[in-house]
Amino acid sequence: MKWIALLLSAAASLSAADLSPAQWREDIAYLAKELPAKHPNLFFHLSKADFDRQVSQLQDTAATATGTEMRAGLARLVASVGDLHTSIQAFTSSRNFGMGFFEYPDGIFCSSARVELADAVSARVISVDGVPVAQVMEKLRQFVPHENEMAVLALTAPLLGRPGALLAAGVPIEDSAADFAMQRGGRTFVVHATVP
Repeated sequence: MKWIALLLSAAASLSAADLSPAQWREDIAYLAKELPAKHPNLFFHLSKADFDRQVSQLQDTAATATGTEMRAGLARLVASVGDLHTSIQAFTSSRNFGMGFFEYPDGIFCSSARVELADAVSARVISVDGVPVAQVMEKLRQFVPHENEMAVLALTAPLLGRPGALLAAGVPIEDSAADFAMQRGGRTFVVHATVP
């Protein structure tokens, strides 16, 4: 299958205030037209009726939804196609906590961090703002295009470092900050991460 990466750069890089409802509708219409045209078999997993229904719902909510909600809707739509190679970069803007995460068989660990959060590196994540990390991961998987659980494992953990993804998933963090409860060597501690 051909690799397809659908990047709505305007939607992914601008803040919620930068896109009007008309601009969101324009992006949605573009996606609804171009994705079936460019994909060799878009409806192998998702029916055309379900795709059209989701597109219609997104168009309807554009007038009142926040930018985060619109990005979440676009990410859910593209993920529902069920093709690992068809994706949208809805949460990869510069807004991040400066921490990377990876899921291993024994849990989710911080794999990298900016200097002031260095204590988090190699620590296992227990919760995010009081929500157990397993529940957070379950909430985030809706945004991950996948064909199997291996893809979910690889692609969901990095979203922990994206406040937009956490907010879109309904994790009750602040707009630009979150408390990560972490554990290393029997010691539990909290890392307060903010968007620089």
